[in-house]
Amino acid sequence: MNKLGRRRRLLSIDYQLNAHAVLEAHNGRARWMRNVASKCVTALRRQFLSHYFGSPPQWRIRIRRLRKDRALPDFCIVGPAKSGTSDLAVTIMAHPNVLSPLVKEVPSTDPLSWRPFYPTRQAVQRHAMRHGVALCPLVGPYLHSLDIPFALSSMCPDTKIVITLRNPADLMFSQWKWLVLHKEKHLVHRVPFLESFSAYVNKLLELHSEAPGPFVATLLIGIYASSVAHWIRAFGAQNVRVVDAAAYFESRNIFFNSLEQFLGLPHVSLPERLPVTNCNPLKAMAPDPETLAKLRAFYAPYNHRLWEIIGTTFPW
Repeated sequence: MNKLGRRRRLLSIDYQLNAHAVLEAHNGRARWMRNVASKCVTALRRQFLSHYFGSPPQWRIRIRRLRKDRALPDFCIVGPAKSGTSDLAVTIMAHPNVLSPLVKEVPSTDPLSWRPFYPTRQAVQRHAMRHGVALCPLVGPYLHSLDIPFALSSMCPDTKIVITLRNPADLMFSQWKWLVLHKEKHLVHRVPFLESFSAYVNKLLELHSEAPGPFVATLLIGIYASSVAHWIRAFGAQNVRVVDAAAYFESRNIFFNSLEQFLGLPHVSLPERLPVTNCNPLKAMAPDPETLAKLRAFYAPYNHRLWEIIGTTFPW
């Protein structure tokens, strides 16, 4: 494993800890004493990580707030939730010319509140002098957080934006798996529309036009056109690139090389085989073709609007 692969592994620690904790809660199998001991060890281990999936220790934030001269992101990689942004985050942050923020998913959409999570300007300058280029990223599921492009573009109008979009039908399958993972197994079996992907989608489509709330709003996560247009208007078409997330997982090196050229980063090669960060640990699940066909039909008109905006078509 090369240096980039080793650094990527270190950046992934908190994602792995989070996935393990969620899976244990889903299975409900851990004995009380073992669970307490495991939580203590995990809490101690998390105190000094270089990068967090979310919710870093508060004492780290308080100390970092003492330095006000902190950078803001030079580029953003955004997508909908469950579109591979976690894996892409640790990959791009492992690049020797990228300085990783303390946390991936910042707790606010106000760029001014992000500064404690980023390196000092002095650290960025030192890194640039040593390596030639030094960039700071924001990578996360912020496609539909439309206050971010408005606020960030008013401060940093030339920020480079990469929008990674996933086939909405596949995205809904991941959303369902993620929802199941975050519920205790016995509860999943007691709720008919959670127990299978087809039942879940049928309930979403049934309630789409009449039920409010986050359950039905899950369908809207896969409607991209308006949000993509908003990011393009905020930063200009020359600063925005829209890509199919599937291309990243088909060939990380080809995708990564294109990303480096767009961002102005020197080229580095990725290891051939890399584990997927923040992958759902629930196995033996696959979407049925009939349910995927229903979702493709639902999303087809919204996808055509997207194609018109970005001037290209994805194989969805």
